[in-house]
Amino acid sequence: MTTTKVSQLIFCAVIITSNLILSFDVEQYKQVVQTIRDAAEFHASTIFLSFQSFSDSITVEADTLGETFPFVTIPSFEALAAHVRSTTGVELVIWHSLVNMEQLEEWKNYTTTNYKANLARSRAIALVLQQEGSSLKPSDFVEGNIPPYPYIPNFEEGGIILAPTYGDGPYYPAWMVSPPIFNPSFINSDPAPWVMKGGITAVNEAHRLVLTDALPVENLANRAIKLEDHEAYHASLVDYVNEEGGTAFSHPHSAVMVPVFEKLNDSTSTIVGCFSVIFPWDRYLVNLLPEGVKGITCILRNTCGKAWTYELSGNSAFYRGEGDFHDPAYTDTEVVLPFRDPSRQSGTETVDKECDYSYHIYATKEFEEEFQSHHPWALMLIMATTFAIMIITFIIYDRFNTKRNEKVVGHATKTNAIVSSLFPSDVKNRLLEEEEEKKRQLQKSADPVSNFLNTAEMQTSGLLEGDEGSSNPITKSDPIANLYPDCTVYFADIAGFTSWSSSRQPVDVFRLLEAIHSEFDLICKRRGVFKVETIGDCYVVITGIPQQSEDHAVTMAKFAWDTGTQDRMRDSTNTLRSTLGEDTGNLDLRIGLHSGPVTAGVLRGEKSRFQLFGDTVNTTSRMESNGVKGKIQLSEATAQSRREQGKGGWLTPREDLIEAKGKGKMQTFWLENVRRTPS
Repeated sequence: MTTTKVSQLIFCAVIITSNLILSFDVEQYKQVVQTIRDAAEFHASTIFLSFQSFSDSITVEADTLGETFPFVTIPSFEALAAHVRSTTGVELVIWHSLVNMEQLEEWKNYTTTNYKANLARSRAIALVLQQEGSSLKPSDFVEGNIPPYPYIPNFEEGGIILAPTYGDGPYYPAWMVSPPIFNPSFINSDPAPWVMKGGITAVNEAHRLVLTDALPVENLANRAIKLEDHEAYHASLVDYVNEEGGTAFSHPHSAVMVPVFEKLNDSTSTIVGCFSVIFPWDRYLVNLLPEGVKGITCILRNTCGKAWTYELSGNSAFYRGEGDFHDPAYTDTEVVLPFRDPSRQSGTETVDKECDYSYHIYATKEFEEEFQSHHPWALMLIMATTFAIMIITFIIYDRFNTKRNEKVVGHATKTNAIVSSLFPSDVKNRLLEEEEEKKRQLQKSADPVSNFLNTAEMQTSGLLEGDEGSSNPITKSDPIANLYPDCTVYFADIAGFTSWSSSRQPVDVFRLLEAIHSEFDLICKRRGVFKVETIGDCYVVITGIPQQSEDHAVTMAKFAWDTGTQDRMRDSTNTLRSTLGEDTGNLDLRIGLHSGPVTAGVLRGEKSRFQLFGDTVNTTSRMESNGVKGKIQLSEATAQSRREQGKGGWLTPREDLIEAKGKGKMQTFWLENVRRTPS
């Protein structure tokens, strides 16, 4: 081959390498998009399943009480709705009974007779169940009368217009509201002719859940939601700059219209009413990225022609306002992620006045610079040389060998990915080095029979078996183990699992564990936490391995909060209540954390495993076993590590000392609500 041709080949290699360097950014971007897709699908699944379950519970309650719609009052409405609000993050749930004109007099008698007792019961439950940080107090509730019939506002004269003056019906008066309204006069307000006209029309046509266009929800301020509580809630979700006099009510809010059917599990039966669920999109634009990843623009769009822009950075987001503000230079990086009800059949058409929503994801210059190589020209030169060699190799070898090599490379990549998920990076590298040494030893033997026997022996006997004279390199190599001086270990056990599982089929037991542990695994990836193992219903993870970090205790606390007292555990159990039994919703985690040195390594054998040893692991187990259902218990060592990171405000000392086996009496701490604390 002439010098000129070689030069041409190298030049081509340089051009190809340039594209490969750019494709490295594309691969990073694809991984980020996949993380957002996983989170968005989980959010959509959680909220729509929760709403459907809530609708079913109203039908069941009415049947149990022997009441006939629309004359139905659910005593436990506030408790059920408060759970839905806590699980999904929605702000308001309103039950609209369907009342026909011929039922108006009977409806008047029913509501005026029952509203005081119903409202008093809901308010009492709300005061008991209110979330931490709420400013709600008894004096916020006022007494008063309700309008006798369904009504709409009289915008011209500032009063109201009673049914049937404004129409022949059917009417959809508000009857039960969560959180309970401050003034009873809201009862019997009918949004069907004006603010919810499109949504109620759509849900009746579709006979399923529908999402509406963005709603003007400013009138909710101080009606059922205190303005200061609403502002604090949104501030805990996203960062934003309000225009003077503006509030977070101007952020995108939609309504999910949820039909309630006369017959359970029969969407062809008569619709007897519907819920309007006020849905704040800020809640679903956070916790989409792993910590440390930033520079992603997300445009929330709907099919009704609206768009809103959010900038994503790790677990946080910044709301920029209504409109599409992505950088036009990165339009070609757009990826569209639908946000929809997973039970909705593919291809189902959107009905009139229904709005479908989607995330439109874009890269930014900040993201590109973050993942761009710091030595692009050096890498290009190395890759150009490699490609020159590859080109010569392609000339020598035929197409068959090329395809065969591609299969081998693909298999190695999959193997490496599996090993990476089981072991820290430093341990993985040592395992792979030992595997290569084993292969080299086998290749030294010229006797094919000896090769076969040696291979079979290693496959069946395990890595550590054999006599002292064995040539197996693993038997002569040092164990794979390290001391990690500063770590935090997490043990979580499902309280009540033993009793629950004793009355379940094996497939149901594994269905529950797979649902819970798979959600925890997603949080591990996002938080940068290393999963060690699961033993039955016990879940074990660690921070400070393989990379040491000063904030290992803070990172683990956030992970513990995500799994223990926020969405994932309780969402999973409540979602499975309908299939695995009502008592499934009573299951909860008991979590223990402790910090200190840990000896970690691989116990080699037929099934090698990464293991943790030492007093830190034992103490963590004591933190979990002596804990309380639904709480996160920390040792003094973990508490001190958190104080050193300036997070001591998250801690509350446990009033009583615990008696830990082998440790004596110990002072421990409860982890408080980190979501309301700057991270």
